[in-house]
Amino acid sequence: MKKITVLSLFPQMIAEALSYGVIKRTELDMQFLNLRDWGEGEFKRVDGKSVSPGPGMLLRADIAAAALKELGAAYVVHMSPRGTPLTAEKLKQLIKHNHLIVIASRYEGLDQRFIDNYVDEEISIGDYVLSGGELPAAVLIDAILRTEVLSEDAVADESFQEGLLEYPHYTKPLNFENKTIPSYLLSGNHALINEKRYTEQLLATWLRRPDLLRDYDICGIKSDIKNPLKKIKKENMLLKKRLQDFEKAIRENRNVRRNQR
Repeated sequence: MKKITVLSLFPQMIAEALSYGVIKRTELDMQFLNLRDWGEGEFKRVDGKSVSPGPGMLLRADIAAAALKELGAAYVVHMSPRGTPLTAEKLKQLIKHNHLIVIASRYEGLDQRFIDNYVDEEISIGDYVLSGGELPAAVLIDAILRTEVLSEDAVADESFQEGLLEYPHYTKPLNFENKTIPSYLLSGNHALINEKRYTEQLLATWLRRPDLLRDYDICGIKSDIKNPLKKIKKENMLLKKRLQDFEKAIRENRNVRRNQR
């Protein structure tokens, strides 16, 4: 990706949110444009009443189209609660585009005719509604920028990169309110550390986001780690039943794949 352009009624709201921390080091060409620059009349109107019953205003299709036509070829994204959920996989797809235009609408959204004619994809950051698309746009762009700025090693083990949640992290002091850093992290044994961390990833995902395991390649459990589920059961008997169900799912999945060959 070489360029990101934002179209919004409050572009500085997004620009300000992206001016902190590691992401401000980006070398991408960034544009933050105000839709009112293409507004109509003395007051630069950009919206109109919906023709369907109910309250609310809509951003006009002709205004948004006029802005878009001046920006050249790009992949156009509209932030919307009804869009495709933003995931790590979706980010990988978006980063492949040279120029990304992100539209952050307000009010009741955009005239559907503009969406049909100009928007390549609608993207959502969650199953809830905000007062505008600026915060979702900032979330999307932040995720893209940090992926561009950070090294591949820095993001390789993060949550969702391989379909699992990330393992826990620790720093000084070694003892905090009678809780110590796990001894394996201080062992210097990298093979043991990798094994334990993978076990922690499986456990965290099973407890907090079991839905992710539906898409995880459970038949491809890392071959250098011998049955991490056994170790989890020994360390936490309360999870024994749930992990037995997980192991059953693994066996069934293997059988299905074997029969499909």
